[in-house]
Amino acid sequence: MSDLVIFLVPVVILVVFLIVGHMTEAKHLKSLAAREPQVADLTVTTLKRPCGQVLLDRPPTVVWGEAVIASDGFKSWLFGLKNLVGGESK
Repeated sequence: MSDLVIFLVPVVILVVFLIVGHMTEAKHLKSLAAREPQVADLTVTTLKRPCGQVLLDRPPTVVWGEAVIASDGFKSWLFGLKNLVGGESK
């Protein structure tokens, strides 16, 4: 019985990570899809690669933002395992 518990606890934790991570990612992607049309008309460029001659109907504005990149527990565990065995994590 003890061996079964030692095996099942990590499996249950990984399954919970998988389910919660999938649900959170799906919710986030749905939110991005809903917000994307609101900024579809903005001209976007970088200082390294300007967009050239563009006629704007309003004066240019500098906008910046930050990004937080997160990973769910299941993917972190899976990529850690893959790195032990060898291979590229995408």
